[in-house]
Amino acid sequence: MAYFGDSGDIEKNSLNVRTSENQEEALWIDLENGCICCSLKGSAVLAIEKLMKDRGLLNYIIIECTGLADPGNLANLFWLDEDLESSIYLDSIVTVVDAKNILKCLEDPAPSTVPGKEENEDTDSHEGPELTIAHLQISHADVIVLNKVDAVTGAELDTVLTRIRAINGLAKIQMTQLNDKTRHWKLDGHILNLHAYDNIDPAELDFRSKGHSHIDPTISTLTLTIPVLPASSISLLDAWLRSVLWNSTFPVSSASSSPGSQSTSDSSQELSAPFEVYRLKGRLPLDTGRTKLIQGVREVFEIVDERDSSQASRPTRGKIVVIGRGLVEEAWNMSLMRSLKLSG
Repeated sequence: MAYFGDSGDIEKNSLNVRTSENQEEALWIDLENGCICCSLKGSAVLAIEKLMKDRGLLNYIIIECTGLADPGNLANLFWLDEDLESSIYLDSIVTVVDAKNILKCLEDPAPSTVPGKEENEDTDSHEGPELTIAHLQISHADVIVLNKVDAVTGAELDTVLTRIRAINGLAKIQMTQLNDKTRHWKLDGHILNLHAYDNIDPAELDFRSKGHSHIDPTISTLTLTIPVLPASSISLLDAWLRSVLWNSTFPVSSASSSPGSQSTSDSSQELSAPFEVYRLKGRLPLDTGRTKLIQGVREVFEIVDERDSSQASRPTRGKIVVIGRGLVEEAWNMSLMRSLKLSG
């Protein structure tokens, strides 16, 4: 087990390695920019790979970031192409949430701590509530550890859970409290070994927290449902994903009217509304019997074949789940359907 603390005030970072005898040993690795969030992708990965080569393979590496860290940067740092044959891979992002204080954190942002914002400077083109670091960290999580649940009432806990699920309907939530011996769960399978970036369980995409923009209008989760696709549609899907993830815009073709339909300024404005995507997952059954999996974090995404597409019953629909800001469900559905040429 390796524990990696993130700190920007030193030129080297300590890696605490716990041995099989449960002894802890502090090692050091060089990072060019002082902290792992600011390091170049190659240097950070190579530094950890070198450590593993020198010390032997590690079963887990846990990187603990500061409370102000942007998890999107770390996800892109360690989400590596399989062709690179790296000895490390990104398993999951875990966000620890304080049940007692999270609502205040979501509603009381400090502009200087939000990526891209300076004090007294409004760089956010979105209207509505401010985006906080808490929103970002929850929205990127694959697992949320909800801590101090014993410090809130049952009604307050329900409110917190509803708010969290409104922001991120995909993440698993594990609740903890002080000295509670009745609520046991193992790290393995709950926080570790989730394979969140190389596998998508169909059950993951079935959840009740669809949208919920009325609960937390800052960041929301929406589900796009599409029929079984021909294999030839994957190139169209790839082009659509490049547009929405790289440019934060819908493709021009998807914003234009279909033959025989009436074009309105309202629909054009709806499709051009600003948005940001933080996390994206999808399962798409094809008419060939194969299933495509989609994973995306910010502007980085991949479409891959499911390793085992053999199922007793073939799904009749595919799903894409999007977590982000400024998501208008009708506009997203319209854009995707038109880009895939599924609406006439």
